[in-house]
Amino acid sequence: MMKKLFKWEFIFYIKELKFLLIGSILLSLVYIGLNELSLSYAVLSFFSGTAYVISIIGVLSLILFTYFLILQRYYKTMLKDEGYFTHSLPLKKYQILIYKMVTAFTVWLVVLSVGVLLLIWIKLIPMDMIKQMIEADATMLPMLSITVASFVLTSLVMILVFYSALSFGFSFNKSEWLYVFLYFIGYYVLNQILSVINLGINLIINPGFFELDESNIFQSITPLLVIQLIFILAIGVASFIITNKIMTNKLNLKNG
Repeated sequence: MMKKLFKWEFIFYIKELKFLLIGSILLSLVYIGLNELSLSYAVLSFFSGTAYVISIIGVLSLILFTYFLILQRYYKTMLKDEGYFTHSLPLKKYQILIYKMVTAFTVWLVVLSVGVLLLIWIKLIPMDMIKQMIEADATMLPMLSITVASFVLTSLVMILVFYSALSFGFSFNKSEWLYVFLYFIGYYVLNQILSVINLGINLIINPGFFELDESNIFQSITPLLVIQLIFILAIGVASFIITNKIMTNKLNLKNG
């Protein structure tokens, strides 16, 4: 059953994203072609610049639409009319959440990777400059690695946060979106508290944290970044548990 669900879910995403994905690749290809031709034919430089802007818009649209689609998919298949079918499957709630989560994470990571590669291809992300920075500073690579890992993990965890927020809000009979909003207010407050705790831990570890210099900046902020990653992961786990609990004990599907 789980294999079939993964298959159906991936087929849905492929159908919804294929034209936007192909379009983004073609737009980038058009820009690359025009950019090469403009070296020989100056008149094409205007079209090359326009194609550059459009290709960036295409890639960013692909990335943003994919994220929106993931959240919309959960909303429609778990909380609206389609949820009557989803929740009638011979699976426990956590199993349903796992297949939703795994497919969403996979699709997001694939699209994000394609988007980043396209942005590198059209040189919006200056890889040459990044390589020079890494060669000039040995601490740059691990710092960039942790930063990228933090961004990717945060984007994945936010999917689970949205899942839990939507599930919480729509467990009420009225003012569902108000409760979703209040959930995010609580999430924001929690983030601020965790940030203060993280800073406090780092001040205990390194009392001279605010007296950084260029020679030891990475070593000084590494504990801050690592603890932040741990907190992000903990929020993701907590969001999954909250969603599972609500779906198990307070399921309230909406018609229409």
